[in-house]
Amino acid sequence: MQFTLIAKLAAIGALALALLGLGAYGASRHYAPIVAGLNQQLGKASQAIADDQAAFGTLKSAAELQNTSILALQKEADTRAAQAASAVAAADAQNVSHQSRAAVLLASKPDAASDVCAAASALIDAQIKEDRK
Repeated sequence: MQFTLIAKLAAIGALALALLGLGAYGASRHYAPIVAGLNQQLGKASQAIADDQAAFGTLKSAAELQNTSILALQKEADTRAAQAASAVAAADAQNVSHQSRAAVLLASKPDAASDVCAAASALIDAQIKEDRK
């Protein structure tokens, strides 16, 4: 009797294992296409991420180059502005000198009795002598 009980338990165990194996096989057949589809989607998503990272790297390097170029242009503009300011200051100083000389020339009018051409010639000669100093 005891042998039959062990045989019954073994038969029940074997049946349980067979049902468990059959269930695992059925589950694998059911979920295999789903897992394959998800793996395919995962591959596409990974490729899209890799493409996006490559595009980001390209855009980042282009932006860095552009920023470097902008900074160089700003430095050049600052240099040109400083040169222009010094040129304007030099021109203003020269302008003051020329205006004072022009005021002297305008103030020196010949006498009414003198010859205008001779006075103009003398004034030009005096100006040339002054410029040569």
